[in-house]
Amino acid sequence: DFKSTGFGATATFHATTFSAEADFTSATFSNTATFSSLFSDTATFSFATFNATARFDWAKFKAVTTFHDATFSAAAVFIGATFNDRTSFSSAAFRDAAAFSSAKFSDIAHFDSASFDGPVFFNKSEFGTAERSNPAPVRFGGAQFARPASFRLAKFHQTFPEFSGAILHATTTFTARDGHWPVQIDSPKNPNALIAARESAATIRHAVGKQGLPEDEHYFFRKEMGFARRIGSIWQRLPYIGFGVLSNYGYSIARPMGWLAGLFAAPVPYYTYFFTPKGGATLWWFIDPAQIPGAFGLSFSSIFNFFGFQRSFFRDEIDQFDGVMAVLSGTQTVMGYILLFFLALGLPRMCYRFWKDTNLASTPSLPGDKRVLVLGAGRSGALLERELRHRGGFEVIGFLDDDRRLRGAQVHGIPVLGPIASLPKVCREVDADLAIIAMPSATNQQMQVVVAQHAVHIVTQLIYPPQGA
Repeated sequence: DFKSTGFGATATFHATTFSAEADFTSATFSNTATFSSLFSDTATFSFATFNATARFDWAKFKAVTTFHDATFSAAAVFIGATFNDRTSFSSAAFRDAAAFSSAKFSDIAHFDSASFDGPVFFNKSEFGTAERSNPAPVRFGGAQFARPASFRLAKFHQTFPEFSGAILHATTTFTARDGHWPVQIDSPKNPNALIAARESAATIRHAVGKQGLPEDEHYFFRKEMGFARRIGSIWQRLPYIGFGVLSNYGYSIARPMGWLAGLFAAPVPYYTYFFTPKGGATLWWFIDPAQIPGAFGLSFSSIFNFFGFQRSFFRDEIDQFDGVMAVLSGTQTVMGYILLFFLALGLPRMCYRFWKDTNLASTPSLPGDKRVLVLGAGRSGALLERELRHRGGFEVIGFLDDDRRLRGAQVHGIPVLGPIASLPKVCREVDADLAIIAMPSATNQQMQVVVAQHAVHIVTQLIYPPQGA
């Protein structure tokens, strides 16, 4: 029991196992506190004050963990920490950087009303587990992010993070990619979970939209619509269902074009039968193949009715329409307008993606761009370089990778400058402002080695831009 204890000197609990309850409620740590430990029972740090760096990197919390109303005056490092039970950082105050990269929250994670005055990193963190039967909420309601927050490559297995009432920094980053977000939230019998997921998707959509990232914005818009289609009665859901089925919520051009092709071809057999003279000689049982071109023409003119082809070329036939012909032609006209509208929604987005891709290599760097070193020259490193170039404000000046086969190679025209161990030397030579680890296949142990060996360069110089920069 360390309740209300004051630690004047450095507090080191490295490789320590707390087999019983660890109670540090209202404790004060005046110097660096290191807890790379195993907490087998409840761990309580409520109202604790950390006046220097607090290091909980790779700590393991097996039971309920509470940092409610804790104050971190310097950097709070929880890199690689695992939380197996309920975890609360509610109302905690992070005055400097907060690093939760590669942390794993298997149960409920609460950051409600927490304040983050420094940069925040949840890169590659995981919330919930794919095997868990009950949802594990992740809540940032009312939290305030004064500096950039990164959720890049973070995975939310069961629920969207809740940001109701939160103030996100303008450059908060999320990974807009399948596999990082839950496909389905609970069940339609629990509409509250679906409503919360829809609102969270909308909050994230607004955040990335303000950064001028239309592709990311539309990704979260599709997520938002996907949850909306499962809320309410069937009549309330029907417009969202149709929007998704026909156009993937305005994102796809293949879907409306496919539906247009089907709409064009489906009535042709009946149109051919209608044009076939009754009682006349035919090559097939009841239709004349010679009438097929006319049937295709009528089908085309019904879909593109606004061109006036129907009245111009099929005036006499229209006057003889039976009930089935009228329904088919009218349906084609109405659905044609809808599908062409959806096609028009997707075309500008496709043109934008094509333009961005073709102009990617020719995008010049600007004087104020951050100079970035990427640790890892594989596929993830290449994707990161591409993303940073799309985003703007960054110039990737080199890669570092331990694969000898990549020495002297280039990724998107950018050189691989050496192994990761040369980071301090390369950093000085190329005057880097920022380093980003892009090694998703690395194990926790490998990541721990990288962070431990280059902590000074990664944490203080590269991952975190200098104060005032």
